Amino acid sequence: MITGWLAVALIAAPVPSTPSREIVAANERWTEAVAKKDLPRVEAILAPEFRLTSGTATPDETIARALWLANLRKMKIASYKTDITNLEVHGDTAIATVKGSWDVTMGERKISEEFKLIDVWLRRSTGWQVVRRHMTGDYGREFLLPLCSAFRPNLC
Repeated sequence: MITGWLAVALIAAPVPSTPSREIVAANERWTEAVAKKDLPRVEAILAPEFRLTSGTATPDETIARALWLANLRKMKIASYKTDITNLEVHGDTAIATVKGSWDVTMGERKISEEFKLIDVWLRRSTGWQVVRRHMTGDYGREFLLPLCSAFRPNLC
């Protein structure tokens, strides 16, 4: 049995930070920020070179950070959830397998589905940032890519 000051010290001891915990926490902040459309928080997590790709996209069919943020601004988000199901950390780089769901509307188009993603995170001086989000299927492709036609006609 642990008693006295030792018990208090064990209870009060902080949990050491690890890259895995930091990335899971950053993903939770990102998910919450997207759901609330808190753009400053989203922008802090997205690296300047962030791109969204899909399983069938050609190199020209990627969505850059500015366009991804423009689409987010236009969306009405009823729900958005993500969970990291697998995480590999290799120094200052991490690969996260993500399972999620969303219920969003943009203009007249509505989409409600579950999805799977691969996120690539890099540790920067300001913390972990996402540089690439890869949709493992065509989740949302028919929804997202046509919305980009005004910006990048080759996406449709």
